[in-house]
Amino acid sequence: MAQVLIRNIRKSYSDVVALQDISLDIPTGSFYTLLGPSGCGKTTLLRTIAGFHRQDEGSIQVGQQILDTVPVHQRDIGMVFQDYAIFPHLSVDKNVAFGLRQRKVARAETRTRVAEILKVVQLEHLAQRMPHELSGGQQQRVGLARALVTRPKVMLMDEPLSNLDAQLRVDLRKELRFIQQELGITTIYVTHDQEEALEMSDHVCVMHKGIIQQAASPWQIYQQPANQFVASFVGSNNFLPVTVRDGQVQICHTIIERAPQSVVMAGANGAGIVAAIRPEHIQLSIDPHCATEEGYINIAATLNHQAFAGRELRVSALASDKTPIQLITQPLLDYLELPAHSPVRLLVKISDIGFYRNDEGGERV
Repeated sequence: MAQVLIRNIRKSYSDVVALQDISLDIPTGSFYTLLGPSGCGKTTLLRTIAGFHRQDEGSIQVGQQILDTVPVHQRDIGMVFQDYAIFPHLSVDKNVAFGLRQRKVARAETRTRVAEILKVVQLEHLAQRMPHELSGGQQQRVGLARALVTRPKVMLMDEPLSNLDAQLRVDLRKELRFIQQELGITTIYVTHDQEEALEMSDHVCVMHKGIIQQAASPWQIYQQPANQFVASFVGSNNFLPVTVRDGQVQICHTIIERAPQSVVMAGANGAGIVAAIRPEHIQLSIDPHCATEEGYINIAATLNHQAFAGRELRVSALASDKTPIQLITQPLLDYLELPAHSPVRLLVKISDIGFYRNDEGGERV
């Protein structure tokens, strides 16, 4: 267990910059996720921490130890790979014991530690099985046990659930998180799955093009995205054009009363602005004349399509300025029976609207 400090890491491959000035503080005992699309640099950063890649600039510190010149096998870091990487010719207990034998741990202690960790990952009854006799989830837990049994300071996980089917991924998320919390081991986890990142993590770092876009709690990442990229990558969002004229802010021909002053100022200074509204933050009213409550906007729209999805209803509508808007609401029969092109109202709390510059940086305003 250790704090991980990453300072000004830069890594290039020929003329391609994979990591640009990456600095992170990863607290002791936390579950820290690197999230982003393919090619964003998250796996490169993980493998640099492990020592498989050498950074061009910057430093990595685990606990009190600077790792920049420390070889892989001396870094006291465990790693779980996407493809499990367990030995097909060794039984479960021998797979798990492999790292201890490499470290020349006494046989009696090896047996004790292997038995303990197999109990933690709930595989003690399968100790003598061969890998081909195990399910995908069981094989993944063998890989986890083998990494944990050496009691590393830090655990690194590179998309360890991506090869499993959907339900097994959900089940193993809970197991991995429980094991990590029980052992209190500092864990750095790589995934492109937003739901996985939000559900499992203490902290999430969203990356894009080798740059940190936002590093914060899952709640902040989802509710207060730092820029347009984070708002678009994590969860669904409607991005609606904003006009600012004579101190008035409008979305879809609807004036926002008491709009944030930062939006008024940015628009007055000529910045292009978009509003981000999550589908679940939009309330549907089938009364085309419904009143606007204080603190809300009330957008006139027509219904396009409803899709019943069991516990929710997914609705697409067209605002009066022809802007398409997606929303998620309760699957009420009144909503389901509405014919296409019915006039409706879309109600949104102003505090639930994010405003962003409509430029390359897309920063929040």
